[in-house]
Amino acid sequence: RRGARRTVGEGGVSHGGARAVGGARRGVGDREGGRRGAPGDHEQRAQGRDAAVVILAAGSGTRSGATGNKVLLELDGVPLLCHSVLAAASLAEVGPIVLTVREEDRAAVADALARHTQVGERVAIVTGGQTRHGSEWAALQWLAPLIDAGDVAVVALHDAARPLAPPALYADILAAARTHGGALPVVRRDDLLVRDPAT
Repeated sequence: RRGARRTVGEGGVSHGGARAVGGARRGVGDREGGRRGAPGDHEQRAQGRDAAVVILAAGSGTRSGATGNKVLLELDGVPLLCHSVLAAASLAEVGPIVLTVREEDRAAVADALARHTQVGERVAIVTGGQTRHGSEWAALQWLAPLIDAGDVAVVALHDAARPLAPPALYADILAAARTHGGALPVVRRDDLLVRDPAT
């Protein structure tokens, strides 16, 4: 993530979907504390799958009023987090998908993935941190060996509580990050600032 830039689009406001950092380099912590990387990494690079997607799902969901993690609530019969996993997995350029969760949600998340997706070993479930940035850091630590080896060139980060981001949005953000070093989705708005006709 060092030296990365974000492009946010002139006159736009944040879309709240995925954001991405390209040109990923080491600098994301040591390799201690558990398994890193995924099987078949060099094969994935040969197939052009050099993007990774991190889906952040380690929140408590207290603001939603749910009794458990809100990303396990269902939308159209499918848990929220599975919508994001399926969208990311549909892109040919995406290899590993890292899902950060609370430790107490790990079993429920694994069950949801098994019942509603068929992504198999492409998804790594990683225990998140106490904060959003802590969860991002945990995911980047897991990806560090793949970044070092050149198997991952760009990483997108997405909030599992926003399940309706379409695959095209992921693709656009990844493409922009490859070009500019970083990207953030926005929606152009021309009505945020209005000139007073009396002036």
